[in-house]
Amino acid sequence: MTKKTELNESIDAQASTGNRTSRSAETRAKDTARKPWRRPQMLDTPEPPEGYEYRWIRAEIVGQEDRKNVTNIIGDSSPVITTLARVEERKGHKYILNALSEIKNKFPKILYLIAGKGPYLEEIKKYTSKLRLDDNVKFLGWITEPEKSLILKNSDLFVMTPTEVGESVEGFGMAYIDASFHGVASVGSNSGGIADAIVNNETGIVCDSGDQKMITEKILLLLENEQLRNQLGKNGKKRATENYSWIKKVEEYLLAAN
Repeated sequence: MTKKTELNESIDAQASTGNRTSRSAETRAKDTARKPWRRPQMLDTPEPPEGYEYRWIRAEIVGQEDRKNVTNIIGDSSPVITTLARVEERKGHKYILNALSEIKNKFPKILYLIAGKGPYLEEIKKYTSKLRLDDNVKFLGWITEPEKSLILKNSDLFVMTPTEVGESVEGFGMAYIDASFHGVASVGSNSGGIADAIVNNETGIVCDSGDQKMITEKILLLLENEQLRNQLGKNGKKRATENYSWIKKVEEYLLAAN
């Protein structure tokens, strides 16, 4: 399929592997590592150009430093489950940690990546130690956009099971769509707008909010069933590409404007 592109000279300079000799590839990579591009690429295909990773409606260049960082984070751990969210009580990190404590005997090298900061971070760290999961959990804090993309790409499952705490309710759940863009199945809960982001049993699994038994069972189900997990991820990527790509959003805005 022919790619229709609108690339400015800056993107050409960074993505090219051609005959430019004014600067070395290594220098160009260092210059652009961790810097998001402001202008997205217009493509017929959902696959990004070589050296790029999609972040919802724009493409991010991924530098060698980002790849090295993520490789060091994951190491030889498997499977990898991930939560990318502000660390607060209603996000439901404890449900995932409880599930991890029950299933780690089946997956001794399992790794749970928690990216983000928030008021509940120290509580979650203490709870992790209480469950003796320190060797299976890594707290990443704030990470760059390219690192997020690489972490999702190397994750087996995206899990975030929020509950309602007071008047604080989960919104649409763009993090699940982000996971879908990377072909990663999700486990969520029926809190707030999550059911709009995850199509239950099609792009992931929606658990009853606060149901620890169900959350544990569904995480285990997908970790044990690679075929099902991959199919949900494939379905999610197709849905995200068709409904949430930046081109689709531009079309919607133009229609609304007219």
